Amino acid sequence: MSAQIVITKGPWHDRFDFLGHTQEGEFACGKVNAKNSYGAFVGFKPYMFIVRPDGRVSMIDRGVDPQLDAAVDARCPTSGL
Repeated sequence: MSAQIVITKGPWHDRFDFLGHTQEGEFACGKVNAKNSYGAFVGFKPYMFIVRPDGRVSMIDRGVDPQLDAAVDARCPTSGL
């Protein structure tokens, strides 16, 4: 196993706009623990997952953009992760 995924909230249907792009679909909060190049797990990081109407799945990572972080934090509080 190369990653451990834990769903902490959801799913729920939602829609929000980010930098002119509409994000819509079934959302869930979770955390992912992935392995590094040495094969060791590095610790859980919070993510927000989206299953879009066309079936594509995306993970939104925190730390990329402050506005996106605020949108993720509003839906997926990181306390307890």
